[in-house]
Amino acid sequence: MRAVEAGDAAGAVDQLSPGFTGPEGMDRGGARLFLLGILRQEKVGLTVLTQRVEVRGAQAAQEVDLLCTGRTGSLFPQEGSRRTLVLRWELRDGQWKIRALEEREVRLQ
Repeated sequence: MRAVEAGDAAGAVDQLSPGFTGPEGMDRGGARLFLLGILRQEKVGLTVLTQRVEVRGAQAAQEVDLLCTGRTGSLFPQEGSRRTLVLRWELRDGQWKIRALEEREVRLQ
């Protein structure tokens, strides 16, 4: 998250496993291009509202409820959205890497 907020697409992609899969079949290279495009256009802010992590050996699952904000040069956010992401992690060479990411629909109560 820090790399995304800092506008560092390469740093964010470093957290991805070589076999990463994302929404709509996105791979690691596609994630890098996506982040480069987004992070060039605006400053992104991420606030974790809730999270839950389950670890089983060298595999882990994390569900994160995020508030995502974007702004283009001004002090206050121009827009915001709430997202729930499910991240699948794997332990590779002593480091946790994101193997898969999917977005879940946010249900407002």
